[in-house]
Amino acid sequence: MQDGAPDPAPDPVAAPYALVVDDHPLVASGFAGYMTMACGLPRVHIARSTAECLLRVDLDGPPELAVIDFWLPDGMAPDLLVTLRQRCPHSRLLVVSGDDDPKLADLSRSAGADGYLHKQASPETFAHAVATLRAGQRWFAECPRQMARPCAANCPCAPTSWGSPNGKARSWACCCAASPTSVLPGICTFPSRP
Repeated sequence: MQDGAPDPAPDPVAAPYALVVDDHPLVASGFAGYMTMACGLPRVHIARSTAECLLRVDLDGPPELAVIDFWLPDGMAPDLLVTLRQRCPHSRLLVVSGDDDPKLADLSRSAGADGYLHKQASPETFAHAVATLRAGQRWFAECPRQMARPCAANCPCAPTSWGSPNGKARSWACCCAASPTSVLPGICTFPSRP
């Protein structure tokens, strides 16, 4: 279901497929492209909602692997996971989210996910998680921000500093004591922007 258009009819002799369920087209395409390029999955479909995901399963059968955004326009991952576990008991299910709430990983695990990964993870970490799930194991990595400690009182990480064009970059530089482009395990907790 690339770009919202239905995929062609399934080929019964085609290789197993993977499924990305995310309502953000750029994110979904990025996951799908990376899974094809770096994870050895030649056939990756995209669904933008729970309904499209279930339609794909009806058309092509259970996916080998599904990467599912926690927040979908027509539901949340735990509800979809319960349905997929019943219909696709052997599929490997990885939930992803950009949300920093540590409860999401627990909710995903309880609903039947085989793994959970924060969208802040590096592409290499994502590839490792996919390989781990495909090998029959589970992946529940800790979100870098869950390991965070609060900033010092004089640190410019307050939400008010985010209003400036470079506020977030300065916050990274200050709190991580590194280049703003570095991805380091949580040194700093970034509050939500108002």
